[in-house]
Order: sequence, then structure tokens, then C-alpha cells
Amino acid sequence: MANSSDNQLVEIFKWSILAYLMRDGFIAYAAGAILSPFIIAGVISKLGFGKSGIIAGSSAARMMALYNGYVPAGSIVSTFQSVGAAGLGLGGIVVVGLGGVAVAIAIKKGLQELETFLTVTCENNEYPMVIFDINVKSNEDKKLLSIFNGFVFAQKLTEKRVRHFEFLIGEGSDILRNLLADKYGMDALTLTQNGFLLILRDFSSKI
Repeated sequence: MANSSDNQLVEIFKWSILAYLMRDGFIAYAAGAILSPFIIAGVISKLGFGKSGIIAGSSAARMMALYNGYVPAGSIVSTFQSVGAAGLGLGGIVVVGLGGVAVAIAIKKGLQELETFLTVTCENNEYPMVIFDINVKSNEDKKLLSIFNGFVFAQKLTEKRVRHFEFLIGEGSDILRNLLADKYGMDALTLTQNGFLLILRDFSSKI
């Protein structure tokens, strides 16, 4: 049965994949160019944008480091610092910076479009398992690459919390499986009737 921690895992993976799809133009809304992969993942306050500021060693701190120590007012990290400080969570983007309502609408529409070809859920029996149900065409290899990149980003953020993943996919399964095998090793993958499992036995990926 899923709990709040499991739901957070779902959000991290879903928003990270959405960010890469927006960045790469597969979900084409005006905010897509602004909401980079690092930002979308950072909107989740549990990753380090807290009421007392950015938590040392968190993913938020890593995003802040991208600015080389200087975070200008109105920037992405500055905006999400405000969201975290206000304790607003995901909904906070509606009222804080970056065009406010317009950005919130773009994200909402992006999530709706995402759910037409990808859903993310989490099951937790003995351990959490994040499940991706993917419905894309075999010739949409670039879209699959965006999904893969979003997954990798989120996996690095959650590597201490989850290491079991299931991919339910028909067309394009070979493409995605090869991408995952190149990143994590073929021995981490197990074929199933409807796709494949990815089990990361240690928390490190191949370089």
C-alpha cells in the first residue's frame, strides 16, 4: 500500500521526466524552455528547499551550486527558495514568480499531456517499487531518450530510497532497455511478460 513517501517518489520521477520532455519539445508549452530538469525536481521541498532555507548536501544545494555561488533575485533557485520557505510545496508555484498563474497552467497542461502516454505509480510491499507504464511508438526513440534522461536524473536524487523499478512497455522496449543496460548494466535488467524490471543492487550506476 502506497504511503506519503511513496507518493513523493512518484512525484519526483513524474516531474523530472516531464521536465526533460518539456526541455526537448515533446510537451510544447511556453514554460517548457524555462522549467529545466533541475528546477522541476527541486520544486519538491523534501529534496532540500525548506522553510529554513536550502539544506546542506541536498539536491537543492546541488542546484544552487550550478549558479557558482551567486543566485540572482528572480532566478529559478531563488523562486523555489521562496516556495520552500513559505512551505507551499508543489502548489506554491501558482503564486510565486516566473509568471505565476501562466507557469502553473503550463505545468498542469504538461502533466495532463504526459499522462496520455506515461503513468508513474509506486507499490510498496517489502520494498518500494516505482512502476512506469509507457505507451509510445517504436519510432519515437527521441521521446524515449527524454523519458530515460528524466528517469536517470530522478534516480540519482532518490538512490538511497528506491532501487526497484518496473517498466511496462510494448513498442520501443528494445530502445529503452538498451539505454538502461548501457547505464546500469545488463545484469540489472530482467525481462517480464509486459516489459522488464530494473533492480539496482548497489546504489551506483555505470559511468
